[in-house]
Amino acid sequence: VPRLAPAADPHVLVATPTDDDRHWDALLAEQPATSTVVVLLGEDTPHGHDAEGGPPTERALRHTRLLRSLALAARRRTESDDGTRVRLWLVTPPTGALPGPERPLHPSTACAWGVARTLGNEYPDLDVRRISLDLTGTQADADRLAAELTDPGPEDEILLTRAGRFVPRVREAALTAREPAPADASATSYALRLSAPGRNYRLDWAAAPAPAPGPDELLISVSAAALNYKDVLQALGAIPVEERQEEAGGNGFTTGMECAGTVLAVGSRVTGFTPGDRVMAFGRGTLRSHVTVPAAMAARLPHGMDACRAATLPVVFLTVHHALHDLARPVAGETVLVHGAAGGVGLAALQYARQAGLRVVATAGTATKRDLLRTLGVRHVLDSRSPGFAERVKEMTDGVGVDIVLNSLSGEAMTRGLEVLRPGGRFIELGKRDIYADGRLPLGPFLNAITFSAANLDTLVNTRPETVATAFAEVAERVGQGVHQPVPHHVYPAHRVTEAFEALQHSRHIGKVVISLEEPPPVREEPRPFTPDANGTYLITGGLTGFGAATARGLADRGARHLVLVGRRGARTPDAPALLEDLRRRGVSVSVHAADVADPVAMAEVLRKVDAAQPPLRGVLHSATVIDDAPLGRLTPDQAQRVLLPKADGAEVLHRLTRDRDLELFVVYSSVSALFGNQNQGGYNAANLFLEALTRSRRAAGLPGLAVAWGALGEHGFVARHGIGDVMRRMGFGMLSSEEALTALETLLGRDDDVAVVTRTDWSLARGNFTAVRAPRFRDVGAVGGDDDERGDGAALRQTLAALSPEEALARTTEVVTDILCRILQTTVDRVPADRRLDQLGLDSLMGVELLTAANQRLGCALSAVEVLDSTTVADVARRYLRRLLQSTG
Repeated sequence: VPRLAPAADPHVLVATPTDDDRHWDALLAEQPATSTVVVLLGEDTPHGHDAEGGPPTERALRHTRLLRSLALAARRRTESDDGTRVRLWLVTPPTGALPGPERPLHPSTACAWGVARTLGNEYPDLDVRRISLDLTGTQADADRLAAELTDPGPEDEILLTRAGRFVPRVREAALTAREPAPADASATSYALRLSAPGRNYRLDWAAAPAPAPGPDELLISVSAAALNYKDVLQALGAIPVEERQEEAGGNGFTTGMECAGTVLAVGSRVTGFTPGDRVMAFGRGTLRSHVTVPAAMAARLPHGMDACRAATLPVVFLTVHHALHDLARPVAGETVLVHGAAGGVGLAALQYARQAGLRVVATAGTATKRDLLRTLGVRHVLDSRSPGFAERVKEMTDGVGVDIVLNSLSGEAMTRGLEVLRPGGRFIELGKRDIYADGRLPLGPFLNAITFSAANLDTLVNTRPETVATAFAEVAERVGQGVHQPVPHHVYPAHRVTEAFEALQHSRHIGKVVISLEEPPPVREEPRPFTPDANGTYLITGGLTGFGAATARGLADRGARHLVLVGRRGARTPDAPALLEDLRRRGVSVSVHAADVADPVAMAEVLRKVDAAQPPLRGVLHSATVIDDAPLGRLTPDQAQRVLLPKADGAEVLHRLTRDRDLELFVVYSSVSALFGNQNQGGYNAANLFLEALTRSRRAAGLPGLAVAWGALGEHGFVARHGIGDVMRRMGFGMLSSEEALTALETLLGRDDDVAVVTRTDWSLARGNFTAVRAPRFRDVGAVGGDDDERGDGAALRQTLAALSPEEALARTTEVVTDILCRILQTTVDRVPADRRLDQLGLDSLMGVELLTAANQRLGCALSAVEVLDSTTVADVARRYLRRLLQSTG
């Protein structure tokens, strides 16, 4: 602190840590309207985990009281003066709450990071930020810290070391080996795997077994596969989670819709094909070395046509056949507007239009592409990115408009496309972005008796496969006759697949983008799943109920034959008899112990008995959990202690008692809530971050360790007990089954991770519902689009409110909140007066979460659950939202 004082800004208050409410009230009262408070923790703590002294719960309770006291004082100050803003910086020594290069020197202090993450969500007006400062003992420490405090950027978590400044990033990772193996003949079958869908998606080729053909299928050795915009949307995370999961079929190899190659095998009911036939095909997951497709979706190649040219044909001509032949049904002499005419579908549409005797107006986004279209004989060519293209279309058609619009543009271009249709016109939507976004469509143009159709081959394949098969046969016949010709294309070798995706994503191509698999790419080998030692013993805390019991069953399924299950009530746990009977029936030796995992004496006795009666202890899995939620402002020390003791102190006890043993695994169960800093779970998040820091500390000492932060479990835990799965899904968090979770654990144990998060999250929804997910550390898994993307009508509403008087603005916001409440309560507006208490309306805590989710989306800003649940009336909720909305307008 003495070194920091001369370096810091005079408006930055470096505070002495205390939990005295009066101290904070007095201190903040003396500060200017915009204040920065810096709390330094652990300055005098000796380095090293063992040097910290005392159980982690003691330190966590002190830090919780401190941060709670400061937060309440800051809230009192801000609520007494609308112009007051307080920024809180929590500065700690390296704890292990962050991954390397942070050094896990003080794991117990990581609890404070868990509390601070919760604090930032429960009190969004209190701008909470966290710094891990790796001290060197010189003035440079203060200089680095002062520079961060006086010129803060957007980051909310920062690591400062002598080697530089680091910030964390959350990134999705496929459960595969870390490095690709050399490209050689050892990987005879492989597939393109997509991981981390979003702006920073990753693609790699992973080993995958060749599938066996079904009775009506062909097995094809793929020589070339073409990319489509759906593949890019999938990579960018713009396809809804449900559709991605449905298509994944459990293996994750879903990219690719068309290919060309050689038939290797045919199903038992297939006629007309034999091994060795060269074919083109339409299917699912074709970006792989070996793929199965329905025989009805394959056709022999014309003599002399190579695989790369053939791979350009199936999707574009199927799409055009369905869009124009089936939906638009053009008549010779009609005019069709083809957007993106230099793309694959656009060029195929030009071929179809020429054959059908149609007049064409075409658009393209670059001068080079427009010149190409003119070279191909298109007379009317426009810039699709020009806002005036609709007026130009009217001019070219003498004000009449066009008969058909073949649209692949998104946003406002769709509206302008509707406006250029003549009466009785047909608008055929090819794009997916607006459909996935559930975009809005103006209805005025429909007065002209126009029709709007979406050409979605994916839906037809699933619901009317015979229709697609008929269309494919017609396309194949025309290809064989030479009527349909391959479109221009650019070929990328398989090892440059990421470059190919980027070219398609940014529309840098003409025609199609094709991946050649003639040369095998580097392939990632799958990690070897963990197999328990049948001659070793595995101890599971909390192993008699819930997910701990599921873990016991999962280990038995995978070969474990000696288990030790520890629980506070032991064999008297309600679920224990059925579990023990099941395990013993399968030949598993199970010993049960009633013990408090946080009691070192009791756990030492458990281990003494294990050593005396069972094979050597080979692994520890710490699943013990107590949840007792409350907002930090209402969290009592007893509540926090009930949560912290079994998780945090229990893990510390297990660590100290087993660190000298030859263990193959030491697994602790954390929660994704610690990553987000879930509201009402300050103590729980503190305990979980300690688990993660302890794991990193063990790994740094050469000991085994894995912390798994589980997402919502559909069969066990808080979500299952309270029946809030549907609400969680609407907020962006899908459920994990026990088997999915245990399979992930099995794979993680075969890797070399220290901390991993296993969750099913729709980051787009989560980003809209949780302020925390908008933090820069989540940027790599955020929704497609910029950081300032608006949700709902928030942007327009803010502009409207800013132009109204305070009374009118409050009335308008109250209308929105009332409308949401009416839908949740399934009642009418007259039954939801603005001055009625929320509890008198029948709004329970679950409905309160629904209100929070819907209002955050509709209004385009986020309140915390604490703010909503602390509100007494409808008008009170509206006032809080109005304040936040107007703050965001500046």
